[in-house]
Amino acid sequence: MQLIEFIAKTPFSSSNLLGLVFLILCIVFAEMRQKTQKTYFSAITWSMLFCSIAWGSIPYQNPGQTYVDWGWWWAQPIYAFAVISLSFGVLNYLPLSKSDQTQLKWVASLPSLAYIALVTYYLLIGTTLIRTYSEYILIPPCVVMAIAAYKAEKYEPKIGHRLLGALALMLPFVITFFPIIGAKAEILRIWSAIPLITLALIILTSSLLREQSKIRANVEQLFAAEAQLIKLNQDLENRVADRTSMLNEIINDLESFNRNISHDIRSPLGSMGMTAYLAKKCLEAGDVNSTNDQLDQIVKQVDLLQKMVTTMLELATSVMDEKNFKTVNLEEIVRDKFEKTSIQLRANYSDSFKPTFLAKNLGLIDTDPSLVRIILDNLIDNAIKFNLNNPNLQITVGQYSQHGEPCIYVKDNGIGFETKDFKKAFDPFERLGDTSRTPGYGLGLSIVQRAVKRLGGQTWAESKLGEGATFYFILPKYKHV
Repeated sequence: MQLIEFIAKTPFSSSNLLGLVFLILCIVFAEMRQKTQKTYFSAITWSMLFCSIAWGSIPYQNPGQTYVDWGWWWAQPIYAFAVISLSFGVLNYLPLSKSDQTQLKWVASLPSLAYIALVTYYLLIGTTLIRTYSEYILIPPCVVMAIAAYKAEKYEPKIGHRLLGALALMLPFVITFFPIIGAKAEILRIWSAIPLITLALIILTSSLLREQSKIRANVEQLFAAEAQLIKLNQDLENRVADRTSMLNEIINDLESFNRNISHDIRSPLGSMGMTAYLAKKCLEAGDVNSTNDQLDQIVKQVDLLQKMVTTMLELATSVMDEKNFKTVNLEEIVRDKFEKTSIQLRANYSDSFKPTFLAKNLGLIDTDPSLVRIILDNLIDNAIKFNLNNPNLQITVGQYSQHGEPCIYVKDNGIGFETKDFKKAFDPFERLGDTSRTPGYGLGLSIVQRAVKRLGGQTWAESKLGEGATFYFILPKYKHV
């Protein structure tokens, strides 16, 4: 009431105030168009400008007249363009397809333009028309806006489209209801401005909310992308650090290996050269038996060199090859190794050395079969190599669950080793026991440890001198590192 009394005491009429409100909205939407580059703000800006002229000039439209005259007619195109421009802006604002927008724009504009042409024609022929019903010029664009708003609610819910549609329908209600109660056209136009102003404010608010929502979504995407990038960079740095550490370790080991292997290779190469020379002399002398003996010695030296090269390849494979995880049958791998080892032992020792091989509780595991074969080959070969003088040697490969993860062990009843040797057992080029009686280069357990680490596991040993040794390694489930 106080606001109405204040407006009544001002020197401006209600039509002047409405014209000023529409002009302010025109400036606001023009500024929004400049900042956002949204095309629908242009149409709404023109609409608010037309509304400002139309409603602000009501005192100059021959107010108080019951019938349409030429002094009132000139304002009709301005009213029509005001509402048509508003409907175009709303249709461009709503998330509709181009074809739907085009069809609805024609529906919104054609009836209003046809009405203006018809009123002009009736004025020319002298037919009288009641002014109040001329407000129906505003109905088609408003109905189109309502239909479009309710349709857009399906594509973009909870952003105010339904409220926009309700306000668009309010204007036809006012236009239809006020003539029934006998309101004059001037009063009707003042009341019809209220839904248009509210509609413009709803569009302004909704567009700001939409932009805010887009900005929030973009910010969230940027944060998510940044977090993902940080994680990827961290993972990459960790992988590079791990790979660098691994490469440095293998380079150092290979340098040490080269120093050791070059010394060991010189002996068989020198022996091969001398043996070949003796074989040549024996052959020249016609001594075939001595020649064959010398050739056998050469074959043994070549076999020794091949074993050296194989050891070098296994060392590189345990740290350099790409991992290929799959489900493998551990029992098949172990029994295949037992069979090949038995054949080799029969060829080398006939029946004088026949160790017993046992497999216990071996099943399916997810791992890299190549690395597992390297691990088992070295552990089983070590058990045989250190116990060639044990006629009752028994080697057992078994499996059990430790904290839900498969733990595999290789156990023998051989000579074992002392507790003080535990720490250096897995160091490269460290050889346990009597090195003069045991062939090798001290790389077997080092290769085992590196292969287990590649699989993300850990390895350790238990032993007592004269009571055998047991080597364990854990392969974590699904931990493909």
